[in-house]
Amino acid sequence: MNEGKVPESEWLKGSSFGWRGPWGTTYPPNLRLYVKDLTEAQWVEKAQTLKRRPPMPWFDLNIMTANDLRAIYRFIKSLGEPGIQAPAFIPPDKEPPMHMRRFLRRPRRLRNHKKAERVILVIYTAGMSLKPRHPRYRSCL
Repeated sequence: MNEGKVPESEWLKGSSFGWRGPWGTTYPPNLRLYVKDLTEAQWVEKAQTLKRRPPMPWFDLNIMTANDLRAIYRFIKSLGEPGIQAPAFIPPDKEPPMHMRRFLRRPRRLRNHKKAERVILVIYTAGMSLKPRHPRYRSCL
C-alpha cells in the first residue's frame, strides 16, 4: 500500500487480519472467491438474505435493490483473479494465531460527550491501546 491506497489488484480479496469480539474472531472474506461460482441471480438472492458476523456489513446488502446488487456482482467479477481464501472463523474460546483487533465496549455514559452512548476501543493483542486523536474524543477516555 502507498499512502493508504490499496492496489486494484488486491481489492476485495479478504485479509488475514482478524476482528475479535464476543462472537469470536472473524476475517474479512475474499468476495472474489465468494462470487466466483455464483450466477448473478444466485448472488442477488444470497445478498438479500445474508447474515454474517462482524465486520461484514451484511445488513447493508440486505436493504439494497436488486439492481444495486447486480452492479456489485458485476464489479466484483470484473476485478479478475480471485486469489486465496481468507482464514476461517475462530470461536470465542480459541486464541487466534494471527494478528487481530479486539473490540471492547466502554460504559454507556461518557464524561464530556453528551451524544455518545458507547465507544468501541480498538486494542492490539499486545495490549497497546489506540487513543482517538481528535480532541473532542480525547477527553472521553
